[in-house]
Parts: sequence; C-alpha cells; structure tokens
Amino acid sequence: MQRSLVPTAGLKLGREACSVISSDLTHCQPFNSTPNPQNLQDPGGSSFTTPAASAPAIYSSSLVSPAQQSHIPHLEYAHPKPRLFRLRFTMLSYRYSGLPLPEAGKHIRLLRLSPGEFSDDLHVELEQVLLDTASNYEALSYVWGSTAHPVSVLVGPSREHAISVTQNLATALRYLRDVNESQILWADAICINQSNLAERSYQVTLMSDIFRAASRVTVWLGPEEQDSSYAFSAMHAIGSSIDVDWTHYSFKPKLSADNASSSRLEEPHNFRFRDREVHAINRLLHRQWFQRLWVRQEITLATQAVICCGRLFMPWVLFRNAIFFIYSQGRMLMAEALGDQIASFASRINLVYKICEKRVYLLENLRADLAHVVCAEPRDKLYGMLSLLRPNQQNIGIVPDYTRDVALVYQDATMRFISYTKRLSMLLGCELQGTSPHMPTWVPNWSMDLRTAPISGGQNHPSAMFESITTSKGEGVLSVAGAALATIHSVQPMHFGVSEDEDGFQNMLTLLWKIVISNPATSNEKEISQLSAVCDALCSGLFRHATIPAREYDPEFKSAMQSFKSISTRSSLFPVDVDSADDRASYQRTVRHLCRNRSFFVTTEGSVGIAPLSARPGDIVCVLLGCYSAILLRQTGKDTYQVVGQTYMSGANTGEVLLGPLPGHLRRVFCYDDEIKRYRDALWDEHTEQVQFRDPRLDKLLLNPGFQVRDQGENRVPIIKTSVEALQNAGIAAQYFDLV
Repeated sequence: MQRSLVPTAGLKLGREACSVISSDLTHCQPFNSTPNPQNLQDPGGSSFTTPAASAPAIYSSSLVSPAQQSHIPHLEYAHPKPRLFRLRFTMLSYRYSGLPLPEAGKHIRLLRLSPGEFSDDLHVELEQVLLDTASNYEALSYVWGSTAHPVSVLVGPSREHAISVTQNLATALRYLRDVNESQILWADAICINQSNLAERSYQVTLMSDIFRAASRVTVWLGPEEQDSSYAFSAMHAIGSSIDVDWTHYSFKPKLSADNASSSRLEEPHNFRFRDREVHAINRLLHRQWFQRLWVRQEITLATQAVICCGRLFMPWVLFRNAIFFIYSQGRMLMAEALGDQIASFASRINLVYKICEKRVYLLENLRADLAHVVCAEPRDKLYGMLSLLRPNQQNIGIVPDYTRDVALVYQDATMRFISYTKRLSMLLGCELQGTSPHMPTWVPNWSMDLRTAPISGGQNHPSAMFESITTSKGEGVLSVAGAALATIHSVQPMHFGVSEDEDGFQNMLTLLWKIVISNPATSNEKEISQLSAVCDALCSGLFRHATIPAREYDPEFKSAMQSFKSISTRSSLFPVDVDSADDRASYQRTVRHLCRNRSFFVTTEGSVGIAPLSARPGDIVCVLLGCYSAILLRQTGKDTYQVVGQTYMSGANTGEVLLGPLPGHLRRVFCYDDEIKRYRDALWDEHTEQVQFRDPRLDKLLLNPGFQVRDQGENRVPIIKTSVEALQNAGIAAQYFDLV
C-alpha cells in the first residue's frame, strides 16, 4: 500500500518549500523551478545525485500533488552546491540603531528575508520587536563557519547598506528563502550587533527566551553532500518506525507502522544496517553543527523543530528517535562496517545523544559534559549553557559579560557556585595540565577538555556531606578546610593500548600487580586484601553492588577480582565459572574508561588508587569538606597548594577520615530515586535489607560541641555544618589548605 508522509504544516524551506521522506519512491523528481546547474555549478565542479534505487527515496512535495507523486518515473537530478554571489560594487556597511534599554522590556530584532530566486542577492529588512509579543518567527540554529570570504546581505528598502555574514549563513538563507513570499527569521549574526559587546552580552541572556518563543526552530546542517540524502532517508525510516520512552530509556516499534522499512525494526535484535547506511549516517553525524555549543540550548528549548540538510528536512522528533535507536542498539550493529572508524563514531554518537536527550546540566559537571564541544568564544562554555542548568544553579548570579577577562569569568562563576551551594564539587572539573599564569588551579578551565573521565556514580563520598569551609583571600587564593589522608610514594602511568589490544591490557595489569606485591608498604598484606584494593581502585568503586537497583553494565566485584587475578598472573582466585566472558568484558571496559590518562599510585601508608597523569611522588591525597571525591594536592609553599585533580583511593570513600569506619552491616550505595529520576547517596543495611539515609556515625560525632545538622527532608542525607576547630576538638586532624 502506498504511503506518503505529510510535511509539517506551514513549513517553508525555500522555493521548493519543504521536502519529506518516502519509502515508496526511489528517485528524486526534478522541478522546473530548480536552478539551472550550469548557472550554479560549484567552481570545483561538484554535483550531487540522489541515492540509488535501493535507498529509501526523497521527494520534494510542494509543487507536485499526491496523485502526480504516485506516477513519478525513475529520474535523477543534479543538485550542485550553491555558488555564493558577491556584490560587484562597494556597499555601505549597515549601522544598527540601538535597542531600547532592558528597563523598557526584552527587545530583539527580527529579519524579514525577501523572496527571490536561488541566485538572487540576499536582502533583509530588520525590525525591532518586544520579545513578549513576538510570534510566528523561525529561529535559525546553524554553524557560523569560517569568517573568510564573507558574503554581503543587503539591508533596508533602499538596498544601499549591507551586513557581512559567513558563507555558511548565506548558503542557509538561499536554501530557506521562498521564491514568492517573505519570511520572518531570527539569526544571531544579523539580528545582534556583534560589534557592540554590551548589546551582545544582554542579548545572550535572552537567547533561551528567543528560541523558546519561536514558532519553529530550524536546524541547518549544510548542503546535501557525502550521501547525506541517503542518511536522511535511513534515519527517517528508523525514527518514524519506533516510539521512544526517554524517561525510562526504552523504545518499541510503532504498532501502526505499515511501510516496508518498519518491518526491519519489528525485531530490533535482528535489525541490520546496510553498509551504505552506516557510512552515510557516520558522515552526517560528523557535521559541524553537532559540535557547536549553542545548539544544545537552541534545540532543547524549541517547542517545534525541524532539521534540514540542503532541500531535505525531517521533524526533529523523528531524528531524536533514530539517534536513540542507534545509541542504544545500533552501535554494535555498525561496528563491522565502520572498521577502524568505530572509535570516532562511538565518540560522536555519544555527543549527539547528549543533544537529543534534553538533559539538565550541573555546573560542576559541565567541563566533562562539554568534551569535544566547540565554540569560538571561551566565555560561551559558561554563557551558552546557563539556561540549561538545574534551576537552582541558574540563580547563583552568573551574568554574561564579554568585556571581562576569560580567567575572571571562570573564577567568578566558581566562587559564586561555592558561595551559593557550600560545596567544593567544582574541584572535580580541575586538572593540572600545565598552569596558566592567570588561572588558579582551583578554577575549572572550561576552555580545555578534561583528559580524564570523571569518577562518579559509585560509593565515592569521602567528605560525608559536610558543608564546605572556604575563605577567599584575594589574588586567586582560596582557603579550604579538610584533612590529609596519604602521601604518594610511587606512581605508574597507565597505558592499555587500543580497545582491541588484549596483550596491552594484560601487560599493564601484570605490571600493576608486580608494583603492589613488591612495594614494602603493601607486600605484607594478604593477597585477597591486595586484590580487593587494586580492583576497587581501578574501577573506582563502580560495581553492581554499589547501586540499587544494580546496574547490569557495571562489573560484579567478585568477578572483577577473578578477572584481575587471571589476567595479571594467569591463575585463578575462584572457580572458573565466576569469570565469564561477559564479566571480563565488563571489567575491561570499565577499567579502560576510568583509567584512561590516569596513573596508578601507591602511598607511603600502603594504600592504592588512581590519579591524573600529572600526579607525582609527594603529592597529597586529601578529603576537603564539601567535595564529593578525594582531591590530589601538590604543596608549592609553606601553606599553599595546587589542585592536581580528582583521585580515588581505596578504603577512603565513605567518610572514614571524618566519621570513622562504617559499621560492618552497612555499605555506601547509590539508590535510584524514581521521583527525581536519578541516583542518590544512601546506605544499605545488610541486616534489614533496607535503604537508609541517616548515617549512624553522626550520632556520636554530634555529641561534640560545634556541629549543626541541616535536615534536607525525608529520605535525604543531612548536611553537617561545623568548623576546623570543632573537628580538631573531636579528634579529627582537620586543617586549612590555601589553594592557588
């Protein structure tokens, strides 16, 4: 039965309006209104044809009736890259009129894109409007691209003035322009006076409102090339054939799907990608748009959105569905076809998935979350994410200001977070990668990617929910309170080779085991204790027993010990059936992920752990009040320390240094909370087999003067407020550390 897909109502994408995907047609229909390829031939001579007959087809729907579409013969058309025409005479640079002051309301500019043929000069008229009353405009989400060889856009009725825009924006406007009717759009490069830093700073604060109020957000990926039409077809077929439950991270085939392509998804475990689909999708997802920082805000806040590539479009909801399927099911199905490109694809699909899942971000995790994300302006690593932060973090007072030095912007944000939350979890985003003369080591450098994966999601809570004690001493010095745990004696950088390198992994574990059993501080320990500590450190406590309910993808602790023993010494610790192939794969995957760009260390006290590659003997493992993880510090003066980075030391992650050891029947766990849809810190009682949130060690500590408990509500771990003096009086070796 023939089935055609109806375009989004009212969508206008250029002279041929909108394009939709159909599984019933095999080629693209040419239209008389298509620009003459001879006139628009790219200087490089490139031209593009539609997918072969085996591909799901794409057709342009605006000028052909459904009846005509059912009789379209097998035709092809050349689709050249657009040539960007420049004006042949000197234009006057457009001078923006100032926007009203913020006190008068949220004013923005909208552009009216004049109709025209594809090759006609671009012309717009700008209008100032009050955002609260603006409606029926499309917000454009795109990549600026190179600023080389800018293109002039005529402005105003007289067409005597022009604004220079990048070639990528000019290309987008040509594709989106209608031949007969004008369109109301918002595009930042034209609607914001980019040379006015004060205006730019204020308009950035309105970006979330602009994209939220738009009648539609149009995502522009660029012209059709590198088999992008084939990728669009495949992804549309997948996205329209499943329903995704993003809350519970599951999907199911659409019950009403009756087109041929949906039958491939009726049994997802039997689904197979065609090689051409794999490579086309891989190339499409490597387009620059997915790396751009601002798109996370732009697409997340959209009430309705479409994603466009050349003259083809797809509703964003279907694209999201397809990405969910590829992320959850398709990565392994694509591995064979991708070959040595699988690592690059895995990184890219993780990046795209984060865009699609509409997540709420935490400022303390922002540096890790924005790995591989690109923006030309380093301040935007903060400013571009403000509207996506958890609501309480949006209120800490960060205001975009492009006139301030980058280092001061980052330092101000860090101090505001610490002052507001009374936590030092921002230190988890710090990593000593060569010091900057303008950036204290306790300030995350958001302009650089972290080299390591963050240690989170397990029983890693050494400060036991104490409120931070901090004082800003000026000139980049932050005084914090905590306790020193251990001093590093020896360090071994870890290099496991590529993911398929079994020998490299085995050799590294063998070396680590030799270090442990030969170190005087650890050699007297029983083998089972040594194995337990090493396995706990390499996996940073991320085991199935550490979460409730258990996360099946985390390794099982006993199996991890068996895997380490059998790999490093080629002998068994437990019966062979404990160490299954799946268990070993889970263990190896976790170790490779957490230990990438890290060093293994042994302390003078005999403890083992993992730290950043920059760790060296003499560095101090510390627990700082208000920080969810142990931090490695390096003493640089009598009382001054640099932050080396986040660390994990076995046996020091459940508040032992501040509260003493946990009773034997209790263990720290991460418990999933259905109400807030995330894991929370808790204790598991082996006797009652129940979760509890009150730490019994607090009862003894609170008998001492100088401790206050702030209850956070039912089923929440309480917050403890105290002082260094009170901790010292209670017998705890607390001290101040001046971080520089």
